[in-house]
Amino acid sequence: MSNRARLITAAVIVALLLAGGSIGMIHYNKQFSALKDEVRKVNRHNHTLREQNTFLKNRVNELEKDLAAYQLPDKEEKPQEEESFKEEQQPKAKQPQETKQKPQENHYGGSGPTAYLTFDDGPSKNTLAILEILKQENIPATFFVTGNNVSGEESVYKRIVNEGHRLANHTYTHNFAEIYQSTEAFLADFLRLEEFLYQETGIRTDMMRFPGGTQSAMAQKTSGYNIVGELIGEIKALDYDYFDWNVYSGDGTETPPSAEIVKNVLSGADGIAGDIVVLFHDSRTKKSTVEALPQIIAELTERGYSFSALSPGAIEVKHR
Repeated sequence: MSNRARLITAAVIVALLLAGGSIGMIHYNKQFSALKDEVRKVNRHNHTLREQNTFLKNRVNELEKDLAAYQLPDKEEKPQEEESFKEEQQPKAKQPQETKQKPQENHYGGSGPTAYLTFDDGPSKNTLAILEILKQENIPATFFVTGNNVSGEESVYKRIVNEGHRLANHTYTHNFAEIYQSTEAFLADFLRLEEFLYQETGIRTDMMRFPGGTQSAMAQKTSGYNIVGELIGEIKALDYDYFDWNVYSGDGTETPPSAEIVKNVLSGADGIAGDIVVLFHDSRTKKSTVEALPQIIAELTERGYSFSALSPGAIEVKHR
């Protein structure tokens, strides 16, 4: 090959190489531009993701705050519930639950008039014996008690209530010389027993009997005036009913033999056409009253009497 031919061939090869390089560069530039576009797209997408991520994080934080606020009462109450549970496990003094005694609706015995057996001045050991007799005979009664418990049984007041009888107020001390000095002195003693019985039984009494009755000569002598007449209004204002009696066993100031007590009660009942309120005493010297009680119950039952405990308004037996 001549030199001229070689030069032409070399020129063609160089031209082809130059042409190929330009084409390659153009292709490269296109790919590079496309790649940059993709990068920009990716960057925009990543920016969007970051914004979304930030939004989601903020939303999660808000939800956590809302959840914490919603659960806050439970967190506050839980320790109280645990404390309450702990307190329930600890032995603690019983608090009386205030209530009124339910009216005695059941009458036990015959279908005739009602006999209301009442016992004053206890509790004593004779009270316990009387409770046993009443339990055996299935008979309810009313106990006009004082605060001087000489029964030897600390829970006797509660026992009276639990065994179906009625508890009534007969003043705390039953001391005529003190309680009838003035209206204030009587009410202080009276309310002292009310509170005492409430602490012992959870019962607020709603019946009472004046020591000596409403015709008490000792009350008149001590006060120098008709103090009981004044006290009746005070007692009514306290929502109490008061009771005297229309059959007397004779066991008050004296302690007669049991046969005489039986006679007193039956003769008194025979002289009344209708319901009777029988006055007994169950203080510590009244053993003959205990001895007389079973026969009195038997005799009254034979006469057709039914038996019930007193309740406010059950019968109007008042000496004034």
